[in-house]
Formats: sequence, C-alpha cells, structure tokens
Amino acid sequence: MVSGTGYSYAVPDGWDDIINESEAQGADTFVRSTEVVDGFRTNINTVVNPAHGVTDLDTIRNEAATELEHTVGKRPSQIADITIAGERAIGQRAQFTTSGIDITMTQYATVHNDQFVVMTVTSATADVSTAVQAAQTVVSSWSWQ
Repeated sequence: MVSGTGYSYAVPDGWDDIINESEAQGADTFVRSTEVVDGFRTNINTVVNPAHGVTDLDTIRNEAATELEHTVGKRPSQIADITIAGERAIGQRAQFTTSGIDITMTQYATVHNDQFVVMTVTSATADVSTAVQAAQTVVSSWSWQ
C-alpha cells in the first residue's frame, strides 16, 4: 500500500513506489512499472491541492483540461467519469509524442475533504492495456483516510 495525503491505494504487482526519486518531484504519490515498453515505464502519480470550497467537478473540467494542455501541448479529450472510493472523478485523456515515443496520459480528478485530487496514468501508447489494468488496481483499492 502507498499512502498519500488523505488516501491510500495498493501498488500494482510488478510496480515500485518511486516517490523519493527526482522524477516524482511535486507528486503526492508516484508508482511506476518495472517493465519498459517502447522505451517508457508506465506510471501513476497523484497530486493533491486545496479545492478552496469547489465541489462541482463540472465547473473545473475546463480548468483541468487547460492545465493538461499546457503540460502536453494538446487539448485532452473528455473520457467517461469514474468513481474513486465513492467520489465522482472526471476523466480526460491526451496523446502526444515525446523523444520519439507515443504517449497516452489519462487523468481522473475529484474533490474530497476540500482537497482536489488528480490521479495521472502515463504510458507508452503501445502499453495502454497495462496502464488501464494498473489504474483499475489503484482505483479498486483506493480508500480515503
């Protein structure tokens, strides 16, 4: 189990907790597959920030999309919302290329106890099925503290 600010979840089999490595800077939790596909390791990180009283996820959907667009240089598409331990989470996905690797980044964002929690799943596009399985492991084991 990995514990973050107000939550915990199970680390997928064959994955490592890398929160103390430099690439995890700014993340609340960060786990990564030990397997390399197309020169990339699928990873999941979470970021937690104050929600400042915002509870309606639809009002922040555009803001979340703009933030991801600034990160990857492409406007993400909306994907189906999910439920994380009883909380609705909005979903978005972007595909881009970096260092010659096609990457798929999927994010789910929710608000819990006035904290805005964003889980980001990043994988080589060729490894999306592994990323989906890992995300399901994390979401199904997620508990709020």
